Amino acid sequence: MKNTMLQFIDDAIELELNMSKLYGLFSDYFDEDRAFWYRIAIEEKNHAALLKTGKDFIRFDKFPSGLLPEYPEVLKKSIQKIRDAMDTFIKNPDRELAFNLALEIEESAGEIHFQQFMEKDAKDSISDIFQKLNQADKDHAQRINTYWQSKAHHKE
Repeated sequence: MKNTMLQFIDDAIELELNMSKLYGLFSDYFDEDRAFWYRIAIEEKNHAALLKTGKDFIRFDKFPSGLLPEYPEVLKKSIQKIRDAMDTFIKNPDRELAFNLALEIEESAGEIHFQQFMEKDAKDSISDIFQKLNQADKDHAQRINTYWQSKAHHKE
């Protein structure tokens, strides 16, 4: 059971690190959005770091319940979606495409689940600690959409 959970956490870490790579790619391509994408990329790395820390809690059966999706396939599909998004973007590095891909992925099952965990009432002290550590990195989908809307209106 613990080995399965460790693999599950490793997949979640891979998901967050791949999100960071994607946002880093966007940061490299668009000077006008560099700071925005860079900040989001760092936050995704922070999510991965939180999950890595959580691996230590497994030894004591204290990993926060509900932090990971119920089914491992959700993470695998999300990881593949990010890889596909990188390929799509590299073939056609377009600013609007970058925002659309980011929103699509942030609204996918793997990322939504992480966000929902961070927003619900903590059931135990470990969950509370994870939520407090993640406080500044909330709701990427909303922030991406708000940022893009503010930029889209300025170019009209």
